[in-house]
This record gives sequence, C-alpha cells and structure tokens, in this order.
Amino acid sequence: MSLKNRIIVGSAAALLAMAGTASAAPELRDLGFGWQVLLPDADLIDIVVDEAASNSQRLVIEKFATFMDLNALDLVFTQTGANAAPRIVITDEFIANQTGQNWVGFTNSLIAFGPGTSAAFNPAASAGISISPFTTISYSNANTVVDFAGGTVVNGAFWFPGLAMGALVVDVTLNPNGGSSFTLREIPQIPTPGTMALTVLAGLVASRRRR
Repeated sequence: MSLKNRIIVGSAAALLAMAGTASAAPELRDLGFGWQVLLPDADLIDIVVDEAASNSQRLVIEKFATFMDLNALDLVFTQTGANAAPRIVITDEFIANQTGQNWVGFTNSLIAFGPGTSAAFNPAASAGISISPFTTISYSNANTVVDFAGGTVVNGAFWFPGLAMGALVVDVTLNPNGGSSFTLREIPQIPTPGTMALTVLAGLVASRRRR
C-alpha cells in the first residue's frame, strides 16, 4: 500500500473513531507560531501543525473533521504572539460525511474578524488544490468565501481536499497592536428542494423517452 493510501486509510479510521464518541466541550489549542485555535468540539474536529513546514511567515496545518449534521463548524483563530505568522496554509483536510445526506457542495467562510484584523483566501496561492469529487472552486465577497461544487460527497464517504496536491491558503492582516482573531466557518451544502424536484422531473422525462 502506498504512503498516500496509508494516510487515507489511517485518517478514515481516525475520523470514524471520532464520529463514534459523544460530543465534547470546546477546546483551546496552542498551535505555535503566534496562533491558537478554539475547536468547537474536540471529538469531531482536530488540527495538526506541520512543524517542519511552518515558520515565522506561515503556519501550515492539517485539519480533520467529522460532520454529524449540517450545522457549521466554527474554528476561531487568535493571535498569541507579537510576530504571528501572517499566512495560514491548510495543506490537507480529512472530512467525513456522517450527516445522513449527500453533499453537493461545501463552503468555507472567513468571518467575525477581531479589531484591526482582516483575512482572505488567496486564490493564486491556492490554485491547483485537489478537490475531487468536486470540480469547481469559486471565490466571492472579497475572497472571504470559497465554494466547492460540481460533484457529490455521498453520506458515509470521506472528502480529502488538498491531499493529492495544493493547499487552501489564508492571508491575515494582523493588528499591529496584537490580539488579531478571525473565524473559519465550514459548512456542507445539500441539494435545495427546487434542485431535487428538477432532478426527479428529469428522471421521469428520461424514463418516458426510453419507453
């Protein structure tokens, strides 16, 4: 088995183990390189820092998450050091769909900025990120929102953005007085009732044409 496949299998097993636990309290995690993060539920979401790839200019992380429902997961990043890295690189994500519904998209948003702080996704630095089974990436709202679409993550499956190649990059304008913070919100998207109705209608039309 290749290293990549061992990573996928091992991560999938870890996510399934996380999904089988009871909900945990929020956890404040020190990431180093001038940052800490508040995890909303340490049994459903985890972050690992790539110490070798991180430095004073960038914090490189991997993120593991299990969605048990369609509610958003909010990760609050807060500056802890005067010389915090101004770039956060999410190099790999391991996301489990345990919501009971298929996803037709996924949205990441940067919201709730602390005083004197701004943050935005960097489309150029994020170019080339692998997002299969999704096929499209679109940025909006001054690059504070990124939508992944054009595919389906079925219930019970895993999504691995960035594992094959690329990364999702966030650039932060820090408050010169310190204490910068921002929230990364992640939420899966499911078909709207209108979309579902059109899909059913298209199926009926196709069925009649085959008769």
